[in-house]
Amino acid sequence: MAAPRTHTTVALLTGRPRIQTQWVWGPHERRRWLLFAVKLGTFLSLPWITVGGTPALWFDIPHRRYHVFGHVFWPQDFYMLGLVLAVAAMLVFTTTALVGRVFCGHACPHTLFWNLFAALEHLIEGDRPARLALDAGQAGWPARARRVGKHAAWLSVAGVLGLTFVSYFLGVEALLHRLTTLTLTGPPLVTGALVAGLVYLFAGHLRDFICTTTCPYGRFQGAMQDRSSLVVTYDALRGEPRGKGKQQVARGGCVDCGQCVTVCPVGIDIRNGPQYECTTCARCIDACDQTMAKLHAQPGLIRFASAREWAAHVAEPRRAWPPALVHRYWRPRLAWYGVVLVALLGTITTLVLTRPLLGLAVTRDRATVIRLADGRAANLYHLKLLNKDTRPHTLTLEL
Repeated sequence: MAAPRTHTTVALLTGRPRIQTQWVWGPHERRRWLLFAVKLGTFLSLPWITVGGTPALWFDIPHRRYHVFGHVFWPQDFYMLGLVLAVAAMLVFTTTALVGRVFCGHACPHTLFWNLFAALEHLIEGDRPARLALDAGQAGWPARARRVGKHAAWLSVAGVLGLTFVSYFLGVEALLHRLTTLTLTGPPLVTGALVAGLVYLFAGHLRDFICTTTCPYGRFQGAMQDRSSLVVTYDALRGEPRGKGKQQVARGGCVDCGQCVTVCPVGIDIRNGPQYECTTCARCIDACDQTMAKLHAQPGLIRFASAREWAAHVAEPRRAWPPALVHRYWRPRLAWYGVVLVALLGTITTLVLTRPLLGLAVTRDRATVIRLADGRAANLYHLKLLNKDTRPHTLTLEL
């Protein structure tokens, strides 16, 4: 069995042992960090990018105007938000049908901030053995000082993320002015502090607790997968029984090094089979392939595979895995997802391009009727003009 990967130190608010992961770097981890860099860079830079003289994304709540890449939306346009959420849901369904819970391990904002905080922890405190020694109280004052520095770094990053979130509602120029003049008070200050506190708590302390107990996605992901969905899989036919002898190394079996366990951020052993806690980060694949490379054995003891591929592998163990043409990237479920996605995107595009930029609402006040001197009745009408454009218009009203 692999060595325990956690220490008895209890993580904050969870009542569970703190998970200390080993640092790993490989093709899958590089791809994840590339996606993280793109998403984090987009989040931090959008308030600074202007389109048509306004920020690319600016939710001006006091004036009830929402600027989205040069388009101005009003509360009357909120029905479009439902379509946008539907598109996001369909994208998640599609990726889950293709590659399981890959959204959790590669695109979820919580995973992004969690990995950012974990990288800072690795840089400041050291790798897993140093952190375990610090948890056990076996480290000296320099190591404890580094732990204090780690929390300071976490709070600094959380503060930047909280202020960036506020800038989407306040505007980056107004935010900088209030920061430099020390006038950032009221709801913007409370919102920024709340977001920063949640980021620090979730990404720094709760981490896997959010993914395995709080987030509902991991619970119902199985309903969105089929036998052709790719998931992280351990080749038990090749790996078992585990051992450290030359014969084991020669056939590329599991040498029970425990690397796949020590790198897992949610504390599972993938060799026990697919588990709902797995976020499909593929760190265990990188760790196992590196071990196989050191032993000059064939990689792929842990890899992405579908239930259909695994069944074919069990039927013909000597055949190369994956068998040719077993995995199907195009199947009826994905075809239906594609049709719905195209329909939703087409609907949103049509609504945005054809929506009227000028609105006129005329309502009669039924409660008030004025009697004129000559006996005629005068009715009151309320006229409401709405300009959804970014430039002023001159209007002429005629009966």
